Amino acid sequence: MTTVNSEAEKTAGKAVGENRSDPIGEPGGRYVAIGGTLLFIVERGQGYPLLVLHGGPGIDHHTFGDYLDPLTGRYRLILVDQRSCGRSDRTPESTWTLEQMVQDVTALAQALALEHYAVLGHSYGAFVALQHAVTFPGQAAQTIVSNGIPSARFLAQVDRNLRIAELGSGLEISLFYWVRQE
Repeated sequence: MTTVNSEAEKTAGKAVGENRSDPIGEPGGRYVAIGGTLLFIVERGQGYPLLVLHGGPGIDHHTFGDYLDPLTGRYRLILVDQRSCGRSDRTPESTWTLEQMVQDVTALAQALALEHYAVLGHSYGAFVALQHAVTFPGQAAQTIVSNGIPSARFLAQVDRNLRIAELGSGLEISLFYWVRQE
C-alpha cells in the first residue's frame, strides 16, 4: 500500500477546487507537486510544450492574458504560477531564490514527463529561463527571453540610478539620462 506523506502529494494533479480550498476553477488549471510544494499551471493548446514563466516575483500567469493563445494550434502552452506566486502554494521565504526557481523548472518538466520542451521567460521569468539554460544546458531545447535585462552590469546600475532619481527633479533626471547616452 502506498502512503501519501505530504499535502503536496495528496493534491497533485487534482483539478482546481478539487480537495483544495480553491473555490474558483480555471479551464486547464491544475496543481503539480514539485520540490516540496505545489505549482499551479494552466495548459492551453496541443503540440510542442512551451513552459511560460511570468515576471515578478509576485505576479502570476495572468500576465500573459490570452496574448499567447494564437500559438495554441501548434504549441502546448504551460502557463506557470511560480513558487509562492498566484495560486501556487506559499513556501518559506528562504526558498524564494533564483536557484530554487530554476530547480522548479526542471522538476516541473520532469513531473509533466516532458522529453523535449521550450522555456519562455518574461521579465523576472527571463532570469529564471536564462539561468535554467546555463545550469541545465540542453534540458530545454529552446530558451526564449521576453523583456529580459541587457546584462549583469545593468543591474549594478539600477540602485545607483534609483537614488539619483529620488534626489533630482524631472528635468535633472532627464538630463542625466540624455547626457549618459551621448
